Amino acid sequence: MDSISPLNTASPCKNICTTKNGICQGCGRTVQHVTFWTSMTPQEKHKANEEAKTRLIQMIKDNK
Repeated sequence: MDSISPLNTASPCKNICTTKNGICQGCGRTVQHVTFWTSMTPQEKHKANEEAKTRLIQMIKDNK
């Protein structure tokens, strides 16, 4: 039987709310995702978290 991973729907907010080019530098979410977080579906939150994680990784690489 295949196990299904739960969706990652927790807010990734780190309370470092500074934006650059429309991206939060603390959590990697777009301003739109931050603004509408509470009204997003669990699937939308999961997708936003995955995209934010990718952005944060890229931001770290770009700053090296």
